[in-house]
Amino acid sequence: MILQGQKRPFIVRPATLPNIIAPLPGPLPAPLPQMWPPSFHIGRTWWAYSVAQVDAPLAINRAAQTICTRFPIWCPSQRIIRLAMEIKILGAYKLESRYSRHTCFLIDDVLAVDAGSLCTALPLEKQANIETVLISHKHFDHIRDLPTLGLATLGSDRPIQLFSLQETLDEIQSHLFNDEIWPDLTRPLAGPPPRFQFRPLEAGRPIDVLTYQVTPITVEHPVPCTGFVVKSPTGGSLAYTADTGGGIEPFLTGFSGSDVVFVDVSFTNRMKELADLTGHLTPQKLENELASLQPKEGTWPRFVAVHMNPADRDELATELEVVRLRLGMDISPGIEGMTISI
Repeated sequence: MILQGQKRPFIVRPATLPNIIAPLPGPLPAPLPQMWPPSFHIGRTWWAYSVAQVDAPLAINRAAQTICTRFPIWCPSQRIIRLAMEIKILGAYKLESRYSRHTCFLIDDVLAVDAGSLCTALPLEKQANIETVLISHKHFDHIRDLPTLGLATLGSDRPIQLFSLQETLDEIQSHLFNDEIWPDLTRPLAGPPPRFQFRPLEAGRPIDVLTYQVTPITVEHPVPCTGFVVKSPTGGSLAYTADTGGGIEPFLTGFSGSDVVFVDVSFTNRMKELADLTGHLTPQKLENELASLQPKEGTWPRFVAVHMNPADRDELATELEVVRLRLGMDISPGIEGMTISI
């Protein structure tokens, strides 16, 4: 972060000294000050600057490339700068096959939401970038890749922060990281630090996670479960209902300005009885809920259906199209590999 009010720009080096502020080596190359936005992201580094700027992404990218070339010590990662929150759908389904993965998301390469497909969807170098994982509940398809992620990042010098309800963390500890099914990765395995540090969440209470604000929201499911609202410092906001049989109103009315809502639509309309029994939504159940709600400021956020049954994807797509036309909203099935920027 370049601090304002200094004779020379100062910048935080998060790769090695996350709490140390050191001077930038030399003046910024002209005409970069006119290209800088108020805040942006290079890798894991947040930068801020107070001078006049333009919003053109191309100019900002050129500025970032220039400073990374001239001052590589300040650019531990050469990833594209972040002008918005980027959410990648790693898995969009409730079952795993050669052509489908468990529902799972990755935000800005560092924050994972659920862990059913973290390892099957990502190469090792991408797994190494994950700093925090949010877990909605204890069901296997949402925690499956935690053990493999732990071993894949064994050489890392920082633990992965694992946020969830205390009940869920207790179940993961008792039944997964128990030194029987899998090594206890909450303790150092091959020298410090441990691979995971457990961080309990309290439903309804916002908490700062990395540079994001995360609010867990209780949802209807046979086991304790929360969805999440995640707000980025760039202003973007996403909602994820997790597995739920209904009651999604808090994701739409209790928080301002979610740009996209990832919603559980597990079963087709003809399977409503099974959906009710297992605590999931169908397109018709979702439509019934939405029809009773007024969208914020007259417009709905974008809806993306996830946790779908891959065997019924075509039928679900057809039924979701009916919902879209009836309610006049943007709703579509999630696609694995899709990246949404907000």
